[in-house]
Amino acid sequence: MTQNLNLPNPSNDQEYDQIDFRGEPFLQAAVRICELEGIVMDNVKTFKTGSSPVFEVSDQHIIKMYAPLNIKHFETEVNALRFLQQSEFRYGPAVRAFGAVAGWSYIVMQRVSGQSLTEVWEHLSPRDKMNLMLELGKIVKDMHGLPVKVWANESAPWSEFINQQRQNVMNRHTRLGLVDHFLNEIPNFLESTEFKNQQRESFLHTELMRDHVFVSMVDGQWKISGLIDFEPSMIGDPEYDFASVGVFVCMGEPSLFLSFLSGYCADLQDQNRPYRVMAYAILHRYSNLKWYLKLLPNGDDLQDLARKWFT
Repeated sequence: MTQNLNLPNPSNDQEYDQIDFRGEPFLQAAVRICELEGIVMDNVKTFKTGSSPVFEVSDQHIIKMYAPLNIKHFETEVNALRFLQQSEFRYGPAVRAFGAVAGWSYIVMQRVSGQSLTEVWEHLSPRDKMNLMLELGKIVKDMHGLPVKVWANESAPWSEFINQQRQNVMNRHTRLGLVDHFLNEIPNFLESTEFKNQQRESFLHTELMRDHVFVSMVDGQWKISGLIDFEPSMIGDPEYDFASVGVFVCMGEPSLFLSFLSGYCADLQDQNRPYRVMAYAILHRYSNLKWYLKLLPNGDDLQDLARKWFT
């Protein structure tokens, strides 16, 4: 058996951000989890990036750990993955076990095959990228159509969540340093945006980005093999997921976003969609418009950004 574990117990986000997940205590925790779950350990790989301790074991399993501070993240992800598994949605990692060691919760899940889009993006042809966005649209459409009433979802109702985001939106973007030029436009932009699907309940990933989309080469073509990182999942308006796709997968490239929408079978003549998706990009739980402006094409105002990023 491994020695007694001594894992940190951060009391706030600032303390959590100072933790070195690659340190020996977390490696020992991974070993203990393997012992508890009867997993043969040929080799253990510690991931160097990410907001949680994550380990790959024997090229088959992923162990993800959650601090006591983030117990809600653990509960959401394990419930989301079990829901996807029960719904026979084949693009989420299968849960093998879950539990806790030294106060930290963990999930053992099957490793998704392939590589992340981030790893392969620069090696993809324009046609490869378009085809993958078309496929991603189909997969997200299927995910949004799952029967959500059977998911053990304990997050706040969608209307309550969005109202809270609206109340905090100016404070958030002011704190993050958004320039006044765009900051002062936010209230009127949100007020003038009419949403279509406020009453629709769909299962949302909420953080679709290149790091979270995995692909494999199949018969000479790149195909999506899975999606990961469901800890911020929730129930709500499907177009909320469009915001992260447009920002973090398509990176403001209109042709790629159009391919995604085509795969999703969205109404391509809907001229108001860019403004709705832009509103969700502003209201998103992790929104940072100042940072987005460093990654994506700039514009004259929020409406211009909406047309450039989400048309």
